[in-house]
Amino acid sequence: MGKHSGKIARRAQLWTTARALKEFTANDLSAHSKMSVQYVHRAFMDWRKWGYIEEAGKRGHKTIYRALKTDGTPPVTDDDGNRLVDSTPADRMWFAMRKSNAFNYRDIAMHANSEDTPVSEEQAQTYCRMLANAGYLHVLQKSNAAGKLAIYRLARDTGPRPRASAGCGLSLTTISASSRISQEGWPMVEKAFQTKPPIVRARDAWGDKMPDWVALLAGACAATSQNQVAKRLSVSATLVSNVLAAKYVGDLDRIEDLVQGAYGQKVVACPALGELPADRCREWRGKAAKLNPANSQNVTMFRACNRCPLHKGQADVE
Repeated sequence: MGKHSGKIARRAQLWTTARALKEFTANDLSAHSKMSVQYVHRAFMDWRKWGYIEEAGKRGHKTIYRALKTDGTPPVTDDDGNRLVDSTPADRMWFAMRKSNAFNYRDIAMHANSEDTPVSEEQAQTYCRMLANAGYLHVLQKSNAAGKLAIYRLARDTGPRPRASAGCGLSLTTISASSRISQEGWPMVEKAFQTKPPIVRARDAWGDKMPDWVALLAGACAATSQNQVAKRLSVSATLVSNVLAAKYVGDLDRIEDLVQGAYGQKVVACPALGELPADRCREWRGKAAKLNPANSQNVTMFRACNRCPLHKGQADVE
């Protein structure tokens, strides 16, 4: 069981009660859940932050809240605002390896990644190499310059976490012979693969110059997941990650329009459709590079976009 399992399970139980009540005050929820009013108010802070509840009125001096989402469980944060997770990326990758017969790093990233504990392909690739060098993985097929990925198989299933063997060391860790990687080594592995909240990563990368729309993007990633945000914007998760890390070298104006249109309610005056969300404007402008006469709207928008002063021609196509 993970370090925060008890806290997360208790909060999930409270949310189940709130969802059943639909509308409630802190006192209502406290009475039905048998949890303190103070604890309920702490939960409300998280739930409002992640968009799971909203104010629905007053009952005397007490605020009534309404549950907004019927699926999923709100994230839990600590006193510093950091999201609590039941396992680390390293834990989840090791677990995925134990359940797989043969795998490459992309397989591990796909199976280990979750909304609460994101795992990137870069993390999985580094982790596979690290364990292979330490003798925990057999290399069934080596990677090559043609793009063939290395295929691995677990050499030793040592339980919930890898065990060190004599003469075997993990890079990034300090391991004593024949001991568990828990006292010194494993925390260093966990630290190496720990993912900061999106807003923290963005602030670290952008500093005081972070634009408001990047903060909006980070907030959207925190509220759902980086993969879901990428899907909503019709871009790759890697692009979203690079923007948060201030490493994206493409057209930032385009990404700003996508984010502001999808999450910031930014609209533009379209000569053909009237008021249009900025991300939808960008979508139509991207299609305007080539006429697709599949239907009349495509033809109309092709003509309108190519006459529009916002249209940047090939620069709108990415």
